[in-house]
Amino acid sequence: MIFENFEEFFTPRTWGMGGAHEAIRPTRPIDAETLLDLIRSNELQVYGRFDQKHLKVYELIFNRFMASQGNKAKVEFERIRVDFRNFSKEVEVPVKIISEGFLKFYNPFKRIYSEVKEGEYKLKKVKEILKSDIALYSKEI
Repeated sequence: MIFENFEEFFTPRTWGMGGAHEAIRPTRPIDAETLLDLIRSNELQVYGRFDQKHLKVYELIFNRFMASQGNKAKVEFERIRVDFRNFSKEVEVPVKIISEGFLKFYNPFKRIYSEVKEGEYKLKKVKEILKSDIALYSKEI
C-alpha cells in the first residue's frame, strides 16, 4: 500500500520543470508489496520467471521515483576530522533529520550519527583501498 497521508511528503512536478527526470519509472502507482499481492492473486500476470531479485529492483525503482516527487528533506550535518597515522581527512556526516521529505520514500544515508563529541575514539575497522597507477582504457592518456 502506498504510504498513508503521503500528501505531506509529496510535491508533484509538472512537465517542463527544471532538473533531470527519472530514466526508469513505474507504470502504475503500485508499491512492491501491492505488486506481489496482485501477482499472487493473478490480477496481474507476469510472463516468465519472477523472484525476489526482481521484486527488490522494482522496489528500488518505485521508491526512487516516489522520492523524486517528494518534498525537500532537511538534514543536519556535522563536519568531523579523522586522523589516523599519517592520514587526515575532513568529512561531513548526517547527525539529525530535521524534515523527512523525500527520505520517507528513499533514504540514501546508511547511518544517522548521534551528535559527535570532540575527542579520541577507538577504531573498530580500517579498510585500506589501493588504487592502480595504470590508467583505465576509457581514460584519455
